[in-house]
Amino acid sequence: PTYVLYMFSMDGSTQPADEGCASATDTRHALTDEERQWCIALRAELKAQGVAEPFPQSDFTLAQFALIGKGKTAKAVARVRRYAEVICEEYGYKSANATVQSPAFGASNRFFPGMMHMCPPQTAQKVPTLAIDVGQYLPKKLDVKRGDLTEVMLDFLVCLDAQTADLDDIRRGVCFAQQCSGMGMKNYSQKIEKEAAKIYQDAYPVRYHMIPLVDCGLFFRVLIKMMKLFLTKKMQERLVACSQDDLYVQYGFDRATMPSFLGGDVSPQSPENEHAAYASFIRACLARRDESIEKVHI
Repeated sequence: PTYVLYMFSMDGSTQPADEGCASATDTRHALTDEERQWCIALRAELKAQGVAEPFPQSDFTLAQFALIGKGKTAKAVARVRRYAEVICEEYGYKSANATVQSPAFGASNRFFPGMMHMCPPQTAQKVPTLAIDVGQYLPKKLDVKRGDLTEVMLDFLVCLDAQTADLDDIRRGVCFAQQCSGMGMKNYSQKIEKEAAKIYQDAYPVRYHMIPLVDCGLFFRVLIKMMKLFLTKKMQERLVACSQDDLYVQYGFDRATMPSFLGGDVSPQSPENEHAAYASFIRACLARRDESIEKVHI
């Protein structure tokens, strides 16, 4: 779960279609009775504590925090507070649609071309999946004083919003399949990891379904021990060390729609085509999220 955990790019071979994103019976915009009670309890507690509802204020946005909290209202309130403090105030993130229009959009692709590949939903659970070639991530390329890290974080937040575009997306969670072969210290920054963890672990309301660490060597295993200093037990449990074949034989990934760096059949495209596909995918997902904001009611 290094910095690669929270960087996204999309490959033109995938389409932001509803395939795998909506169930046969449309539960994308319908809360269960239990989930509705979680939402009502969270809204009441936020009001009682004088805490503003998460931005942008809507039943869907509140439901996202309630579903991730799974009825643990105190934890959900704490996450709402952290979201406001870290994401809205510290990073100035107001909405995905606004950030798409800013220079931050696509920052991850600009700094680390060829590292990311967005795949169709994988495994039997149809989980939205991001494939990552960790070897392409070189944190020294980021000039923090120039604002590079802030741009990448904002780009990352757009992607999280895109990956949680409806209630089914939130329920399923996300998957990051990482090619870790040959990873070394050049691909890691403890300082950046700790900063990133404030978002992907503590503030943004998202569920991590699984994080396959493919062909990870001794360095990565040592690295995980270092990261236990700031990763929660739940996050650590999502890490799965495996081989490329394990992805397809044991975990049910589809080789035909996975990138070649993970043993799949999809070849990389030019940076220009990658970015065009990325932008198209994000905008389609954000349109689905706007639909959820309109249609989800508590």
